[in-house]
Amino acid sequence: MDKALCNWMVETRDTSLIPEAMWYDFIGSDRPFKTIYDYAQSDEFAVTKVLEAAKLASRGEAALLPETLMMLSDTNPLLRHWAAFGIFQVHQSTPEIQKALRQVIADDAYSANRTMAAQALARCGDPDTAFTALMKEINTEKDEFKRLLALNALEYGRVVDRLTQEDREALSKHKPYKPAPHQDHLAYHWAKGITDHLLETVLNRSVLK
Repeated sequence: MDKALCNWMVETRDTSLIPEAMWYDFIGSDRPFKTIYDYAQSDEFAVTKVLEAAKLASRGEAALLPETLMMLSDTNPLLRHWAAFGIFQVHQSTPEIQKALRQVIADDAYSANRTMAAQALARCGDPDTAFTALMKEINTEKDEFKRLLALNALEYGRVVDRLTQEDREALSKHKPYKPAPHQDHLAYHWAKGITDHLLETVLNRSVLK
């Protein structure tokens, strides 16, 4: 069944392998591809390689970390994204892993990759750097899909308690910079819901303390 499913995903060039936070890095009115379907059907989408990367990352096995770390520096941004997710799955803290993740945070051109690396770093021994990186994405990114990913990462990385009162006020007042293309603010409404949840979570934890 697994083989049949993977064959079908390759045959249909399954767009679920492309994180939503990266869609508008590849498509748009000013780009060669207007829709994510167009991009996925093109040679630019290395579907077989991306599928293998996603499967590798999803296994969450420490024994696969050397291979995952190599993938973290691949020229394909989708492979780097899945590599960072794979490291997050394992939660192993070593100087080599931390250095590699910090490099992605500092140098990767894709917000979603920087966010996923920060989410992984938060669980791999350096939550302070991770939190700073996530807040930078949240406060500067104008694509609500990317902000949504970073907001979720605060919780998945277990650094949400680092939000200051000033952070909370800024998050609660945020308005979308512009409508998401073809989505009619859908990403903003999801991001707003996540923000409300995060702020409520922090408040409840503070009360319990």
